[in-house]
This record gives sequence, C-alpha cells and structure tokens, in this order.
Amino acid sequence: MLKLTEYCYLTIAHPSCLFLCAALAGNVDAASISIANGGTVSVEAMASAIYDDNIYLRDVDPVSAWLTVFSPDLSVALEGEKSSLNSSVIARIGHYLGGEREDYRDYIGSMDGRWQPLSFIRFTVSGRYIDANQRVRPDFDGPLNPLMEDRRVISPAGDIGVVISSLSQRSQLAYSLGKSSQNFFEAERDYEDSFRSLTASYLLTPDFTVMAEARKSDIEYDLASVSNVLNSEESRYTVGFMLKMPKTSMTARYGTTEKKFISRDQNSGDVPTWNLDLNWSPRSYSSLNLKLSSAVQESLGTAEFVKSNSGTVSWRHQWTRNFQSNMSVSRAVGKFSGIDRERDLSIGAASIDYRVGNSFSVGFGFSMTKSADSFGDIEDLSVERNLLFLSLNGPL
Repeated sequence: MLKLTEYCYLTIAHPSCLFLCAALAGNVDAASISIANGGTVSVEAMASAIYDDNIYLRDVDPVSAWLTVFSPDLSVALEGEKSSLNSSVIARIGHYLGGEREDYRDYIGSMDGRWQPLSFIRFTVSGRYIDANQRVRPDFDGPLNPLMEDRRVISPAGDIGVVISSLSQRSQLAYSLGKSSQNFFEAERDYEDSFRSLTASYLLTPDFTVMAEARKSDIEYDLASVSNVLNSEESRYTVGFMLKMPKTSMTARYGTTEKKFISRDQNSGDVPTWNLDLNWSPRSYSSLNLKLSSAVQESLGTAEFVKSNSGTVSWRHQWTRNFQSNMSVSRAVGKFSGIDRERDLSIGAASIDYRVGNSFSVGFGFSMTKSADSFGDIEDLSVERNLLFLSLNGPL
C-alpha cells in the first residue's frame, strides 16, 4: 500500500508535512478499499498545529505566528501480473491563525507505472506535478538543498524508460529520457531540463553490486537575458557499488560533472561529484543513517552553477510497538561559481510519534534552522527559524 511518507520525501514539503512524515516512518496504513484486479484506493489525512517564530525568514524583526495545516491524500494502486500503476494526489491547506500571512494551498501529484511483457524486459513511466510553496526544512531521506528558499514553485516532470536484464538477473541495463521544469514567480529563474541517462549494473555476489551511469542534460532558461549566459549542456559520469550485509548497507558513487555553456563556448571543467549512503541497524527496531554528497546543481539564475556539499546524520528508534522517535542533523554548503557568494545551511530536528489503535497516530516535534549567506567582503546575512508542531494522522 502507498504511504504518504513516500511522497513527502520526494517532493518539496511544508515543514509540518515533513515532520509528520518523519514521525510516521512506521506509518499507520490508511483505510483502503479493494477494487477490481487487485487494486486498492486509500484516503488519509493529517492535521497539524505549528508555531513558526520567523514566517518570512527575516534577519531582523522576525514575525512569529501559529498556523494550521490540513492535508488530505488520495492514493490508487493497481497491480497486475505484468503491469502496475501507482498514483497519488496530495493537497495542503495552510491557515495563519492571526492573519500575519496569506493562507496557501499546495498541490502535489505523482504517478508511476510499469509494464513487463517478458521476464527480461520492463518498460517504465513516471510523472510528477508540484505547485507548492517551498520551505527550508530537513530531509530525512536525501541530501539537504542549500538553495531552498521560502517561495512558490511550479514543477512538472516526467520520464519514460526501458530496463533490460539478463536471464540470470545478474546484469541489468536501463535507459531513460525525460524532462522537468522549474517555474518561479521571477521569470528569470525559470528553466527546463531535458535529460537522458544510461545505467548499467552487475551483481558480483548476492551481497555486492557494481554500477555505472552516464547522464546528459540540456538546460535552457526562459528569458533571453539569462539564457545567453546560463544555457548549458551538462554531462555526468559515475561509477559505484552497493553492499548489503545483515546489519549494514552501503551505496557509494564517484564521478565527474561538466557543464558547457553554449553561447560562450566555455565549460566548467570536470567537477568531482560523489555520494555515500551508509545505514547501520544494530537491532531491527533501531537504525542509524549517514548521507554525504558533493554535487553540481543549478543556481536558479544567479550564477553559473552551485557546487553543493551536504551531510545528514539521522537516527530512528522504535521504542515500543506504538512509540517511535526520530532525530536528524543536516548541513549543506553551496559555493556559487562565477560570483563571490556562499551559503551555509544547517538544520537540527527531532520528532516522536505515538500510535493510537490501528488507524491513528499523534506526533510532536521541533526543528532549528540557520542559514548564512556570505558575499565576499560584505557582512554575512544570517537567518534563523525555529518550528514546533503537533499533528494527528489517520484515515478519512
């Protein structure tokens, strides 16, 4: 069955959504209805009360407020012998109790499908649509983005792919192509990313897999004043491995990324990129995770690109059948290429969840965020934000 947490981790989430998802890592299944051909339809909702001590992310004279967030989620899962289709639609309705800020409505949709006509070949398709106000927030399931800002973004994306496996299932070759776009209030930030990738993997032993990937992207900004400078062709090549042991799993990749700026006949050179994901579970009810990464990402119209280095340490523990805790510490540093600017973002978060019966859970948590921008000799711009939340999750 689909769970709301899976989509919160994959999308740009409001802090309340994120913390609730973190609290529900052992999520209570939503009430579901069985339909024809082995399919299910489930509807669940969460309601949160949040205290935000800096709703505008100001460095001086911060404004605090209480807000409530209501988030219904409709999920449909269809499973056949050779095909499957999973889809989800989430709405988030936020209301500031004192009217300090305009209420908002966010919408997130996703779809994933597969068709496997033969045992060694599989076709895939996926799509995402996000119309949401971003929030600087922790991410228990991925690297921290140092460019996250408090602004609305509309981001549709889609891709199709084919996966070919050997008859022994030891080797696999996957090809995919797709397109995504980022649309902001400021048109000069809008861009499209048309990409294609080829991934190969080979199972050396039941516990050890090696892999390699090549990815090409054509990145185009909408406005001519920006596109003449920032339109680029990006190439990324990585090799890596995945190791699975009884209590430990590790995935590591290393490679290079190169950006060629089309109008200027200039390139960035080879920029090292890598990531490491290490998970240790000394007991079945407790896990410690370490994520480190160094990557190249778009600067959203302000520089040639951003070299982002990030790290996250998180711990999840199931104290009893009904009680769970989560803690996370993250830091990301983004260095802007072509201008003298650097951003340092750090977040600490913790949450607890208590399951009531078989359908409902109650969560409580907090986060502390600090973001500092430096511009060469100019005095650093520093912003802090603290959040508290209380939430209730259950089926509709």
